[in-house]
Amino acid sequence: MKRINIVGRIHFEYDYYSDTVITNTDVEDLNGHGTMCIETILRTFKNVDFYVVKMLNVSGFSNESVFLRALDYVSTLDVDIVAICSSFIEKSPSSELERICNRIKGNGKIIIASVKNGAKTSVPAIYPSVIGVIG
Repeated sequence: MKRINIVGRIHFEYDYYSDTVITNTDVEDLNGHGTMCIETILRTFKNVDFYVVKMLNVSGFSNESVFLRALDYVSTLDVDIVAICSSFIEKSPSSELERICNRIKGNGKIIIASVKNGAKTSVPAIYPSVIGVIG
């Protein structure tokens, strides 16, 4: 089994009862998608540290307010690559999300984001500061 070096972890989740984004350290991968992404990276790069920022709830859903809080947090981290293994479809996404992505790229970080399954593009892969990947 490969050693996965997780140097930090945080979970941003939308609480529908309080209508707010909450944070905790519960980053258990409930559907296997995050673990698969890490294992894919480790097949090519053996010596990688991961800072896990989870943005999905127990049902595998998220929303734009969670993305905003999580990416704003990521913009403060000392990382080289931001891999977003999630996305969403929004007819008119907020310009704030694009500003945060631009700030992350402007700080010298590379942002890679999944395109929503079955779609040609999605947020945040739609932004010029983000490399969109269709799986």
